[in-house]
Order: sequence, then structure tokens, then C-alpha cells
Amino acid sequence: MKLETTRLVMRPIREDASFLYPLINDAEVVLNLRDVPHPYPENQLIKWIRAVRQSMAEKSALEMAIVLRENNRPIGICALNHLDWSLKSAELGYWLGRQYWAHGYMTESVRAIVQFGFVYLGLERIYAHCITRNIASARVLRKAGLKYEGLSEHPVEKAEGLFDVMRFGIVKFEYQAYHESKLWLQSVDGIQEWLATGVLETDENQELPHDAP
Repeated sequence: MKLETTRLVMRPIREDASFLYPLINDAEVVLNLRDVPHPYPENQLIKWIRAVRQSMAEKSALEMAIVLRENNRPIGICALNHLDWSLKSAELGYWLGRQYWAHGYMTESVRAIVQFGFVYLGLERIYAHCITRNIASARVLRKAGLKYEGLSEHPVEKAEGLFDVMRFGIVKFEYQAYHESKLWLQSVDGIQEWLATGVLETDENQELPHDAP
């Protein structure tokens, strides 16, 4: 399965730990992420990759590596988590390596996965949360059409204390009005196979090595 935008490819996470670990093991990156420790244990990343691939095979999440088209290098993650097929809803999540901030990559990824969720997965609602101090993340959500829905007090605990969280969301008819002439996805491959079988890709060389810790 693969989603393509102007500058990026989003595809299932594979043997990407060596690329992703230096990015997620960064205090500035995890500063505003929920439930992500710092320092980040490298073996935990491999366990997480295995877990999200299993979730994708079960179609309970869509966790995609963000890859630069110019050099095929993974630079972060963009996801639709907590996929609820009965309510047709999902929670948007994402993070990006610090050296790739301020280039518009996150906005490009989030817009594409929101479009994918509504157009290809038939979702009716996509929502997201971000810590109040994370103004850049709130800006990304608004650029993708999500609206501010309210504040939850102190649901996130970080080393510095408890933090409030802003809630954002968008429903399908709002997306259709907002995105009527804005198509951010250039191509989508493998979606029908994934929806029908849970198969992520057919190339066995892309699976995690059996001797990974």
C-alpha cells in the first residue's frame, strides 16, 4: 500500500528502525508527544513497529512512514489510529524528525491522510488532540481543515507537569466543502488488497527480520 503526494510517499513501516530511531530519540520531538519516553529505548521501537504492523493487518490502525520521494528516506510517521469501522471514525496522529520541520512536510502528510480517510476509507469523522503549547501542530490541523472543538484539562503528564490538550475534528461533509477543489493525493496503490485481506505488501523482503530484538 502506498500514498503519494508532491514530495512524499506514505507507506507501511518496514525495516525503518535505523532511520526512525535517531529522529524519535530527540527530546525536542517527544516534548509534545503523549506516552513517548526520552531517552527512547531502541528495542522498544522495533517492538512498536511489529505492533503497528499487526494493527494494520487487523485494520484497526493505518500507521504510515513518511518518506521523501527524492531519496527514499523515512522522516516521520503519519497515522489514522483507533479506526472504528462501525462509527466510521479515526484519530489522527503524527510526528516528524526535527531536521525536517518548517518545510511543509507535516502539512502535506496530514492533508493527504485526511483525504485518504474520507475518500478511500469512507470515514465520517477524523479527530486529533495536541498539547496547548504545541502551536505548530494546531496550525497543521487547521491547514488540513480540522476545527478546534474544545479543551481537555490536564489529561497529559510530562516530566514538566500536567498539560491541557486541545481537541480538533472534521466530519465528512465539512471536508467535502473545504476540499472541493483541493486534491492533495497524487496516487493511491494497494488499498483494495489491504481492505479485503489486511495484506500490507507482497514483497517478503520488506518484512522485519526474524532475528530483530
